[in-house]
Amino acid sequence: MTLWQRELVRFWRQKSRVLGVVASPLLFWLVIGLGSGRLEFYFPGSLVLTIMFSAIFSTISIIEDRREGFLLSMLVSPAPRSSMVLGKILGAATLASVQGLIFLAFAPLAGIPLAASKAPALVLVVFLVAFVLTALGFLIAWKMDSTQGFHAVMNLFLVPMWMLSGALFTLAEAHQVIRWIMRANPLTYPVALLRGLLTPGSSGGSPQAFTSLLVTVAFGAALLEQRMKLRFLFRSLMAAALWLVGCGRQEPLPVYSQVPDFSLTSESGAPVGRQMFEGSIWVADFIFTNCSGPCPRMSALMRHVQAAAPEVKLASFTVDPERDTPEVLAQYARRYHAQAGRWVFLTGEEARIHQLAREGFKLGSVDGSLTHSTRFVLVDIRGRIRGYYGTGENDGVTRLVRDIRRLARDE
Repeated sequence: MTLWQRELVRFWRQKSRVLGVVASPLLFWLVIGLGSGRLEFYFPGSLVLTIMFSAIFSTISIIEDRREGFLLSMLVSPAPRSSMVLGKILGAATLASVQGLIFLAFAPLAGIPLAASKAPALVLVVFLVAFVLTALGFLIAWKMDSTQGFHAVMNLFLVPMWMLSGALFTLAEAHQVIRWIMRANPLTYPVALLRGLLTPGSSGGSPQAFTSLLVTVAFGAALLEQRMKLRFLFRSLMAAALWLVGCGRQEPLPVYSQVPDFSLTSESGAPVGRQMFEGSIWVADFIFTNCSGPCPRMSALMRHVQAAAPEVKLASFTVDPERDTPEVLAQYARRYHAQAGRWVFLTGEEARIHQLAREGFKLGSVDGSLTHSTRFVLVDIRGRIRGYYGTGENDGVTRLVRDIRRLARDE
């Protein structure tokens, strides 16, 4: 209790720490979020960054206490070492939680409502994340004898952990190798917990709440295991967490956004809107028929999807409607053996198609040029985007077919 109080008093005398800890992640969030137009997505990760910075600033005092002799006087006292460790971590975690909650107050700027019903859960999760990160900082600082070395280890160790935690991109967007690293990263689960509470629509394949909570608690217990008698608790929690991560139920596919309605013309000259695909899983891409670059490969891969997943419909939108008339698209469809009624080729007003690519499917498209995305987009029976798949990746179409089957089972 005394060590806990000491941390609070020390902080009260150094109020500038609030500015340093909160301002840096806030600036990072605003610059990256405004630059990408995804303020809401980056907010949970920036909140974790705030807590992490506070944990670093607090646990560095362990090195200073050792240098000044205060740590030695504590170790020779009759008080159990476990209470010293817990008091230090609880005090620093309380400060990190306060600074995290200050950052949380900026959530409405990102369009994230702070409902009163979620307040208790948010406070508890913020404190849990603060406790785990402080325990991690404590464990590293305990073995260090220089503040410069401590900062070097933090930059080399904690910053990459944070970058690969889902703070900057989701599991669904990551390459397969990075995805495995993210699942093994213990910081992925605290970020997923906060994202589930603050922005559940941007989960992007993040672990479920119960799994995230259990792994986070197990990680915290692991950090204290050598200094406190928590071996049984640690082993039980870790076994359960590993089972859930490795053998538990697969996470549902993420929901990115809703495809808006559209009115275009097919290769047969018939009008086509989003209602044609309602009740069916479908895959979309953007091409143009005289493309000498990636489009032939994309259409060949789309033909593979047509054969491998007979339960889906396919839609190819041209980004060159002036040249790609229905007659030209019909000829292109025959070249790739498109099944009538299943794989449609759509044309229409150029501005609408480019707007649909950018704002509807969230793909890159530039007005007045033939620049377009080479990714396939998976859409469910309700018209919601559930996945993006790079056609230049070796496993892109394999993942797409696998996710089509998962989606078909779930729906």
